[in-house]
Amino acid sequence: MSDGVVFGALVVGLATLLGAHLALVGALASRGSLARAALALIVPPHAPFWGVRAGLRVRAGLWVVALAAYLVALALGSR
Repeated sequence: MSDGVVFGALVVGLATLLGAHLALVGALASRGSLARAALALIVPPHAPFWGVRAGLRVRAGLWVVALAAYLVALALGSR
């Protein structure tokens, strides 16, 4: 796989992960969970966990899928 494709996958994966994370933290904050939103902003793995518990299953699922895509691209890039 060419370096350009791997680099593009890394950029898209990280951008998607950051976008999903901020959307999830924002939704947690708007639902009144300000303390959980603040902690999820600092400790990212808490975001999908609390997102599922708050009923934000689609956003939490997107977060997990984006993380998986980024990690796959990272693994391909380190070969």
